[in-house]
Amino acid sequence: MKRNRLRRFLPLAGLVLATGASPAPVPTTNATPSAPVFATPSAPESATPSPAPSATPNGASVSPSTASSTPGVVSASPVPSRLGAFRLTAKRIAFYSNRYVLGADDNVEVALADGTRISGNTFFMDLRLNRFIVAGNVTLHAGNVALPGAAFTEYVDFDRAYFLPAGTEPDRWTYSNGDYAHPLRGREMPGDAFFLPDVSGERVFLTSTKAVIAPHASVFFVPAVLNFGVAQVPFPTYFLNFSPNPNFAQNALPGAIVDGPYDFLGGSHALSTLHLRYDTMNHVFFALEQHQVSDIHYIDGSINPLTQPLKVYNLLTYVRPLPKLEIAPGFQETAYQSGFSQPLSASA
Repeated sequence: MKRNRLRRFLPLAGLVLATGASPAPVPTTNATPSAPVFATPSAPESATPSPAPSATPNGASVSPSTASSTPGVVSASPVPSRLGAFRLTAKRIAFYSNRYVLGADDNVEVALADGTRISGNTFFMDLRLNRFIVAGNVTLHAGNVALPGAAFTEYVDFDRAYFLPAGTEPDRWTYSNGDYAHPLRGREMPGDAFFLPDVSGERVFLTSTKAVIAPHASVFFVPAVLNFGVAQVPFPTYFLNFSPNPNFAQNALPGAIVDGPYDFLGGSHALSTLHLRYDTMNHVFFALEQHQVSDIHYIDGSINPLTQPLKVYNLLTYVRPLPKLEIAPGFQETAYQSGFSQPLSASA
């Protein structure tokens, strides 16, 4: 009987769960909220937008800053704070995993972090290019201004937007740094500014009605219906993590013949995953894995099996306090217990 060893180890296992997933912000059910989901200063207010002369030559672009706006997450390009995590609602949202494209139809509304809202019929976002478009019966709500148009495109990394306004004459407006009160007319636009991808032959990985999108990092779906080919299975949430941070790829689970992960919560520094697994000893069982990461550390803990008396607790840690100093302790506890009660035996 080695109960005392288990008592010394369980606080370490609890540390992983206690510092676990930071739930992504849950979108509200109101399609047109009176206040922005993320409390940040609102866009400039103006009764009518007035044209302003361009300060740079036609087609010039703004180079993004080299400082990342999300500490601990390695980004391909920094994202302006007003274009951080934003909310998408629609009658149907679909994620096409083969192309990493997010699409939505009917009653589409995009709520940016600064309170700007764009509504329309169709939405597409290329999660790799970090660009989204809203098309069809578009309305741009910025401050007290509501501008009708045909399409709106935002290049998130450059904080540059392009708008096709509805007026007596065809026109194209460019917005820089969220200044919707002063459109830049006469600017040359990218050739694919209003391109809509063809996804007619693509497989849908999941569908939803609400999503919170963190550029270069993740999409949090509430709820989510996953496509398993033979069946559509509903889940309360699904967290899609595509952060380039390599510390999310650490694995504290032992081997299994079959493993089906379900990422149900997460954030810029955390990921919670429930695994449905099969091996010859335990047969079908569940396991739980929790990641807590930054760009210089990770904590990866697991309980496997979660639903069997004989459990293995793993805790892998790593920290790089100095460029030439790395510390990577690991801990393991094996316990025979009913649920999470006092174990009959344990060893570490």
